[in-house]
Amino acid sequence: MSKNIPDEQFDLFLKGLLKIAETDDPAVSEIADSPALWWGVQRRIEEQKAASRSPWPPVKTFLRALKYGVPAFAALGLVIGIVVFFLLALGLSAAQLWPSVEFAQLSVRANVDYAFVSGGFPLQDTWQLLV
Repeated sequence: MSKNIPDEQFDLFLKGLLKIAETDDPAVSEIADSPALWWGVQRRIEEQKAASRSPWPPVKTFLRALKYGVPAFAALGLVIGIVVFFLLALGLSAAQLWPSVEFAQLSVRANVDYAFVSGGFPLQDTWQLLV
């Protein structure tokens, strides 16, 4: 039996069952327990939900395209979006990183070998913490 019964057939089916049952309690209980009745109710509820949904945000369109077989385009869009995000972040942070790197190259410690700096912070330079 197909779950997708047209509304007209469903209405005729229920009217026919109600005529046969004629308020017979067991027949009414059987109709209420019928899965076709609840499929029809569920279909009506889903139709109302679909009618009340807005197409915004456009993310829903993207997810629908993913679900219905356009994963290559969606994956490409996702990769391009991530690359653009990181390039934009790097470009915006360059205004702070560039001067910091230049300042570090001009530091007194820039050309010091590892043996000199491996001893830790010299005790005689502790006064620099106060300045």
